[in-house]
Amino acid sequence: MGRCKIDATEVLPMKHSVLSGILVCLLIVLGGCETKEDATAESPLVQETALEELVVPEGETPERWEDDIAAFEVDDQLTPPPEGSIVFVGSSSIRLWSTLAEDMDPMPVIQRGFGGSKLFDAIYYADRIVTPYKPKMLVVFSGTNDIAGDNPKQAEAVTALYEQFVDRVHRKQSDLPIYFIAISPTRSRWEHKEIVFETNRRIAELTSNDDRLFFIDTASALLDESREPNDALFQGDQLHLNEDGYAVWTSIIKPVLLGDWEDVD
Repeated sequence: MGRCKIDATEVLPMKHSVLSGILVCLLIVLGGCETKEDATAESPLVQETALEELVVPEGETPERWEDDIAAFEVDDQLTPPPEGSIVFVGSSSIRLWSTLAEDMDPMPVIQRGFGGSKLFDAIYYADRIVTPYKPKMLVVFSGTNDIAGDNPKQAEAVTALYEQFVDRVHRKQSDLPIYFIAISPTRSRWEHKEIVFETNRRIAELTSNDDRLFFIDTASALLDESREPNDALFQGDQLHLNEDGYAVWTSIIKPVLLGDWEDVD
């Protein structure tokens, strides 16, 4: 039975529960009382629980990825992914990893990379692209697009965003292991290399203080002997990995995940 939102004690000072019950039933019959189901349908607080307490900072535009996220949800309805998989979240380097499922076999994966997304975008959509799957592990490659252009975020800001992402995910699944893939040093954004290296250092330090967090250093393997980006591992844009670059990622990432796979509940 729906529960009346009107406080009967303010309408009539009744002392007997029987009379209170009669009043509640009468209000419902007359249509003057909103039921619990009605309140749920109309309450924006209920409808927007995925965005609770989340303020979009100036300059962030997560809404532009709504179509991508909605497409994931359509796919999930058509082919529900299994619980207990490894969710890979991030930007285009995750989206373009066409051999991800094959590379991580026999561990099942859910691929949730979207466009040129930034870390705040992952925060904004975490309740739709991470927590619904109840993953066994979570792998993140994000932040590279925050350190780009004429006004890149500094290492402290990117690290703070990652901490916010971790906190948001752990609100719903507190024991979830989260693995951060190092931000790649690339030729196309080499002017920001010091920010990239410092961000990786800070996130590595952050993860060392929490046994649920892990840092996977793929950045070093993408550099040549002169400590510059190895162009042979990147596409022509010198930003995205090519087949050889993904093979390097796989050779580093898979052993880490596979080593922990049996130990994670």
